[in-house]
Amino acid sequence: MKRLILAAIAVLAFAPFDHGFTQSYPDRRIALVIPFPAGGPHDVIARPLAQALTNSLGQPVIVENRAGGAGGMLGAREVARATPDGYTLLLGSVSTLAVAPALYKDPGYDPLTSFAPVGMVSSESTVLVAAPHVTLRTVGDLVAHAKANPGKLNYGAATGTIAQLAADLFKLATKANIVFVPYKGGAAGLTDVLGGQVDLFFTATSIVTPFIRAGTLKPLAVMGEERVPQLPDIPTMREDGFDVVAHFWTGVVAPAGTPPQIVARLNGEINKALATPELRNAILKLSAQPTSGTPDDFAKLIAAEARKWPEVAKASGTSVY
Repeated sequence: MKRLILAAIAVLAFAPFDHGFTQSYPDRRIALVIPFPAGGPHDVIARPLAQALTNSLGQPVIVENRAGGAGGMLGAREVARATPDGYTLLLGSVSTLAVAPALYKDPGYDPLTSFAPVGMVSSESTVLVAAPHVTLRTVGDLVAHAKANPGKLNYGAATGTIAQLAADLFKLATKANIVFVPYKGGAAGLTDVLGGQVDLFFTATSIVTPFIRAGTLKPLAVMGEERVPQLPDIPTMREDGFDVVAHFWTGVVAPAGTPPQIVARLNGEINKALATPELRNAILKLSAQPTSGTPDDFAKLIAAEARKWPEVAKASGTSVY
């Protein structure tokens, strides 16, 4: 009898609390952490997403920029260590959830165990562009020239990002001997390729779309399975005969242990937000695609990318920082 009473007390103590907690969620502000400085592509996506979630959830969703650590590691680490109650979320990306763990010895979190995937938000291709002085017109031309003139061409990419590993994957697939010029960030590399200080530049499509449209940068190929709808004249690497695929994607994750009911609620609201004109247009302007799906869909993507990019880093001999 004593054991039965204790069991009943345990049920009364815990079951109603969990039910009430998840049913009342959210009842206060939610932080959507962006692990990069304000003003970048993450911000452009995060702010209309936060506004749409504020409208649908009935509580303010506040964007918090927590820059620091290559690949967004500092902000990701803080979210991984937060209370798993649905009130601290991360707008993660391929940089934070796949590339940084592949390149850094101790990022302070594990992309597969430290987070509960909530849902994807966007996906865009990386792209290879050439400086105005480069006369090569296709990736095939580039590869042939690089093999005939080893070490004569160079390329820029921001270190610790998907751009660096996308370039490594390109060199592995093509055997092109081109020289890496590292940059701390994409802005400095973009300035140098526009000014002709470097020959080639690997980056996310959104960063260079205005310059491609203005004709000041020459696009050679995108690294997606299909052409970018907003830039339909640029071929894919696969069309040129090279199996090189590298996407810049974003999605929301919560700390591991967040209740499944809260994850499901947030996933549904994110998918609804992606259908609103404000968020869709913000993403499409970046030459990216709104990408809805289930938490399981996002978990599978993270797992696949977390396997892929460490293998590329190892095969290319890229240093671990």
